[in-house]
Amino acid sequence: MNVDLVDGYLAAFEAANPDKRKPRIAYKNGWYRVSSITKSVRESKLAEMRDVLLKRVESAQHLNTQQGS
Repeated sequence: MNVDLVDGYLAAFEAANPDKRKPRIAYKNGWYRVSSITKSVRESKLAEMRDVLLKRVESAQHLNTQQGS
């Protein structure tokens, strides 16, 4: 299991969804099972999902910065 990837995904999830509980992630035979989605995913898909969450957070922060000006 790639612990850094899991920690990164959970941190990105929490930043993008502060009002939701963090999902649980289990690992078995090369597959990651995220409690908030129905299908198990490979490491590359989990990394892609993390990147999407980070972009969402970055975009929201950028919008908040613009609105504050």
